[in-house]
Parts: sequence; structure tokens; C-alpha cells
Amino acid sequence: MPTRRDVWYRGGPASADVAALAAGLAVAVSEVIADAGKRMRERLRATGHPDEDVEILAELFAEDIRRWPEDAWLAIDDYHFGMESAASERFVDLLTQQTSIQLLITSRRRPSWATARRILYGEIQEVDRRTLVMEDDEARSLLGRDDQSVENLLERAQGWPAVLGLAALTHGTEIPSTGVPHALYQYFAEEVFQEVDSQMQLDLARLALAQLVDEHLALTLLGDRWAHTLSEGTRLGVLVRDRDQSYFVHPLLREFLEMQLDLHAGSAREASFVHVGECLLRHDRWDEAFDLADRFDNVHLAERVLESALDRLLQEGRIATITRWLERRSVVHAKSAIFDLAEAETSFRLGEHEKAEALAAQAASHLPDEHPFRSRAYARAGRSAGIASREQEGLEYFRLARQYARNAEDRREALVGLFFAASELGLPQASTFLVELSDLDDDSPEAALRVGVARLTAATRDGAIGEAVARERRVRHVAGRASDPLAATSFLHMLANGLNLLGQYDEAYGVIAEILEITRKYRLDMPVPHALLNRALTQHGRREFKAAHASLDQVAKYLPPAGDTYLEFNARAIRARLLVSEGRFEDALHAVERPADRIPSPVLRSEYLGTQALVYACLGNKQRPNELLTEAMAAFSRSVESRVLGACAVAIADGEASTRFACSARRAWESASYTGNLDGIVCAYRGYPPLLRVLLGHEEARSTLADLLSRARDERIARRMGFVVHPSGSPTAELLTPREAEVYELLRDGLSNRAIAQALFLSEATVKVHLRHIYEKLGVRTRSEALAQSLRQ
Repeated sequence: MPTRRDVWYRGGPASADVAALAAGLAVAVSEVIADAGKRMRERLRATGHPDEDVEILAELFAEDIRRWPEDAWLAIDDYHFGMESAASERFVDLLTQQTSIQLLITSRRRPSWATARRILYGEIQEVDRRTLVMEDDEARSLLGRDDQSVENLLERAQGWPAVLGLAALTHGTEIPSTGVPHALYQYFAEEVFQEVDSQMQLDLARLALAQLVDEHLALTLLGDRWAHTLSEGTRLGVLVRDRDQSYFVHPLLREFLEMQLDLHAGSAREASFVHVGECLLRHDRWDEAFDLADRFDNVHLAERVLESALDRLLQEGRIATITRWLERRSVVHAKSAIFDLAEAETSFRLGEHEKAEALAAQAASHLPDEHPFRSRAYARAGRSAGIASREQEGLEYFRLARQYARNAEDRREALVGLFFAASELGLPQASTFLVELSDLDDDSPEAALRVGVARLTAATRDGAIGEAVARERRVRHVAGRASDPLAATSFLHMLANGLNLLGQYDEAYGVIAEILEITRKYRLDMPVPHALLNRALTQHGRREFKAAHASLDQVAKYLPPAGDTYLEFNARAIRARLLVSEGRFEDALHAVERPADRIPSPVLRSEYLGTQALVYACLGNKQRPNELLTEAMAAFSRSVESRVLGACAVAIADGEASTRFACSARRAWESASYTGNLDGIVCAYRGYPPLLRVLLGHEEARSTLADLLSRARDERIARRMGFVVHPSGSPTAELLTPREAEVYELLRDGLSNRAIAQALFLSEATVKVHLRHIYEKLGVRTRSEALAQSLRQ
């Protein structure tokens, strides 16, 4: 008969958290299907509420194990721990429905999804308590005896395996002829326990407290007695050796052994508890350590467990575990800065930012100056304040976070917060914070992405967008190596935004497609509306007006019931620019009719006001654009969007009949050239073509405009101005391989062969080979000719 493969997951207190259960099952299943559950585990890092995402997590996992082999089993032992969580139960239920995986489950209770209907139809085979009752012949075989005392035992044990199993361990012991099953259970447990000396009794009791031990933990717990204790305990049947070389106290004896500690003097009992708790902490066995702290009502140990485990639990998405711990009786009324910080972290991930700020600030104020969590507590308070658009309070929190930072990670978190708060407030110190942030030495993908987001943000507020985009294009290649998909999408969003401002619409479209692919891969919703806004900008730039309106319509589907000011006003501003390009000025005014004072963000308010100014100018209003531009500069003077749109609005308001028109149009072009925001020029000349005519009269603007008109598919507008533009399209799309296209783009950015090699993780020799092929396909002979041709296209 062929043997079946089996993999095991042992349930425990952690199983009541669906994030821990899902991750544990993924590890077990990976023995049969490599990397099963990898996407699901990465998705867990991106969610603040795994309990609400059970369907998504199960779907991702199910997709990985659809080809589950027929000869393999997944066993879930002690499943009843997971039944404390409706989300964990739902996750396993979905696996049984969506996959062909064969499950073997041991549990003290029937799973909620194991309905009578499913049992009746043969989907589930149940072996219940009655089936497990031992027949008399089975019991005699187990006991290895057949005398009158055995007959008396069989009559009183009533087939209870717990009693019969313990009786089998008491070799040579006279079996009493009286007693009910529970009394017999106690009797036999004592008989087994009395076979060993007092030191062994204490060691076995400590192992019972630890619940499950491997040889490394046993060494920490018992010192040089570990090997003898494991060997002797196994011989006696007190310990059971698991398939993964770990040991656990026989379930029938665990409770009894723990009770023996109560018989010791208070100091010995307390010493055992403290010793086991410290050893569990040393081996990162946080669930068992916290369970121990709660059972013995020890707040100090509970606090130490949370302090040690908090970062890892948050990384793994185990929000339910932290919440459950904070609700335990040993914690709920305790005053502790660690408990406050833990609750602040969970509140932040659940969107309760006001509560998160209050708790984090309270935790920070009570933690000692040298405590490693003091900096992060201030940083959490700062991020919560920032989300509520209270940047000044956030700035003060982040200053304190930097003051108390004890490592590079804390400094980075503080500097990121300082930069964004200062940038949002328009403070000159923002550039200083960005320099400090860039100087931090860390090669991790996540750090590179966060710094990249800050640099791109600075460029959209200070100008030099082209330089920032050229630099961060190289970082794009590490986005796929980041373990946090939200970090990757945040960076790609800012990169796409920078490309759109530069008028590099085709490349931006590719980046946005990458964002949406990540959201599909990990079933993420949060980045989608932001990607749709960016896609609408790209489609507007490429004259795909109908598609752009459709993208903006989709954004509304992602708005929460309470609304989202950022998404709503951004969508309105983009819609207005789109309508301006279509010549529908009255509709554009309707799109931005809501007053800007309802926008809490100074940056967004400034951009919105700049858009309003452009719309009024296209409608022929001479005065209102200047008023709106004044308001925009007062809100946030450094916004590259409002600066260019406002300058264009002023020029259009002057009108081509005005003697000031040529001068104001030139100022608009200088603003666009300086900042890199060419997209604002595209929208403006589409709404008011005379602006393009006067700009084409400037020799220094003509070559850049030719390239921009081509990328924006505005050849017809150019022809009406008597200017010939080659049709849009790049040889990279038609002639070059994907890798050659990447090399070509970096070549156009002015990078050397060595810099290209470093950016793409290639050798310089390989780069030279790619360049030779590129030259051949483009019909050029040198690097200079290739660059010249790229400018003409």
C-alpha cells in the first residue's frame, strides 16, 4: 500500500490570530509546495486588519496550493486553539472550499464549519469522542495485563483513554478496585510522578510550563541536565517526542505537573515561573511566554513579552494577537507605557489616528529617556498628527523622535517625518532634513524606496523634477525586491507623478501599470485610487480624454463612506484640467466650484487654486485668476503645479491682444523649464492655443516643445501653428528589447556606462554589448548620435 506524505501544523495560543495561523500553515505547506503562501505573507505586512481580509488571504493561499498532490495530507493538531477566532475558523473553512487539500484535524471541539450537512454528504469524516472510547479488548492490550484488578479498572474507567493511558504508564502498580474516572486519573498521574526524584519532578514541571521544547530550549531551561531529563521523561512516557525533534509533556500529565508547583513553597514556585518565562523570552517564544504571564497574573512578564515581540508582531500583521493580549486580565487595568504604545500601534493600523496620537504621546512621556521605544512612540504620535493635517504638532513630535533616536532606523523614521511635516508647512528646513535622510547608510530596498519618495516629493515642491526622476529611475529596479508591497507602490506612485509632470507620459503609463499589477498580485485596494488619479493624468497627457474620464469615475468607487478630501479634490482638479484640454470651460468650472478652504493640506489647496485660476482665465475672466494665484501662493508658494498653472493663467488672462502677453507667456515657460513641470504647459496651450504660438517663437523653447508636442500627441495643434512635429512614438517600443530599452533610457538621462551597469546590476562589458545593438537598430554609430536622435523624437 503506497504511503502518504504528511505535513503538520501544531496549534497553540497564536492560532487565535488569523495572521499567525495563516503564516504557520504556509510554513508547513511549503514542505510540499515550495514558497506556498509567499504572496499571502507579504500581503499580511501591508494590512492593518487581517481579520477583515480573511477572504483575500485565503484566496492568495488557495491559488498557491491548487495543485495539492493527492497523496499528501496537511494535519492541524490542537485546532481548538484557532476556534477562539472567527477569522481563523473562516480561513480554514475557505481553504476546504477553495482547494483540494486533504486535512486531518485534531480538536477538543468540532469546528464550526464542520456542519452536519457536510458530514452527511461525506465531505468530512468525523471521529468523535464515542468512537474514541476504548473497547475492553483494546484496553487489555494497552495495559498488558488480564487479571481481576484490570477488570475492575475497565468497569470504572468506562473506556476513558486518559485514565487507561496513564494506567499503562504505571508498570507494575496495583490497580485500585474503587474510584471514579477522575479520581483514577489523579491516582495514576501521581504514580508516574513518584517514580522520579525531586529534581526531575521540578524539571518536568518546568517543561510542562514551557509546553513545547526543543533541545535548545531544554538546554536553556535545565542546563546540563537537559539530555538526561528528556531521555528519562520520554522513557517514562511523561514526554512525547514530536516529528520535528521537539518534545511536549504528555497531555494527560501537563495539568497535573503544573499543579505540583503549587505544592512547593512560594519562592520555589515563583522562581520556576520566572525562570521559564525568561527562557521562553530568550527563544522568542512570545505566545507561550505571554500565556504563562497571564495565567500567573504577572504584569512585569507580560510587559516584557510585548516589548520584545511588538516589532515582529506588527511586521507579521498579528494585530489580533496584540489586541487579545491587551484585553487579558493581567494587562487591562495595568498602567504601562509599553501597553499604551502597543495599543497606539494597533489603533493607528485600524485608522483610529486621534486615539493613536494620544496613546503614543502618553507612552513617550512615561518612557525613560534611554528606552529604545521612546523615539518610536514620538514618531507614531507625529504620523498620527500628520494624517490629521496638524503638521505643526507632528513636526514637534518628530523633533523629539530624532532627539531620542537610538539607532539608524529610529533616525530615519524621525527624519522622514520631519521632512514631510516641514515640506507640507513650506519650511526651508525641509531640505536640510532631506540631506540628513539621504546620508543615512542603509542598503535595504525599503530604505531606498522611502528616501526615493522623499526626494521625489521635494522635487514636486522645489523644482528640479527631471534630476530627481533621473536618479530615482534606478531605484525602480529595487522596488520588486521590497518585502512590503505598499512601500513599493508608494514609491512607484511618486515616480509616475514625476514622469507625468515632465510630460514623459508613456513611461509614466508603464509605471502605473506596474503599480496596478502589484495591487492585483497582493489584492491591495489602498494604492488603487491614487494609481487611477495618476493614470488619468497620463491619459490626459496622451490625449486619451475618454479613458481619462473613465479613470476618474473609478476613483469614486474607492472613496470611504466618510469621504476622502485628498482623493475628492485631486479628482476634481484633474477633471477640470481634462475639460480645459477639451475646451469645455464651463464644465471645468463646475468641477472645481467647491471652495478650496475645505482642503486641510496647504499643498493640495495651492494646486487646486492654481487649477481654478487656469479655468477662469480660459473663460476670459481678467481679474479672478490673479486673485486665485495670490491665494495659492499664500497657501503654499513652492508648489510646482500652482506656480506653472498660475503663471499660464496670468498669461492667458492677459490675452494675445495685450502688450504684456509675450512677456507673461515667457515667464510661464521659464517657470515650467525651471521646475520641470511641462504638463502644466500642455494643459494651458490646449485650453488657449495662442500661448503655444508665442512660445514657439522662442528659439530656446522650440526643441523642447517639439519633443513635448510629440509625446502629448499634439501634432495637429502644432501644424495649425505652422510647426511640424514628427508623429509620437519611440524606437524603444518598436525596435529594442526590454533590457535594451532600459539601457537606452538611462543613456538618454546622461548616465555613463559604469553608472548604467550599477543601476541595472550588469557588467560594463554587457552594457557595451547592449549599446552596440542599440546603435545598430537606431542606425547610428556613436553615443552622441544616439542622444541627438532621442532629442528629435
